Amino acid sequence: MASLTYVEVLQERVVFGTPEHGAQQLRYLQQTLGLAGIIVEPNVGGDMPSELIARSMGLFAQEVEPQLQENA
Repeated sequence: MASLTYVEVLQERVVFGTPEHGAQQLRYLQQTLGLAGIIVEPNVGGDMPSELIARSMGLFAQEVEPQLQENA
């Protein structure tokens, strides 16, 4: 990890944005890297209000994850 650049992290390790963008990026990473799973961290830095964390997790569960299952 210490040798990764910021650009590499954004391109290969971190996904953020709308549910549509997140699903698209995760599908791309699944296909190109052969990912078998992902780790979701909705509160990077620990400063987000619990309402936003719950909203992010809900959007992921309802809108992103089903799209990933369709392509599995």
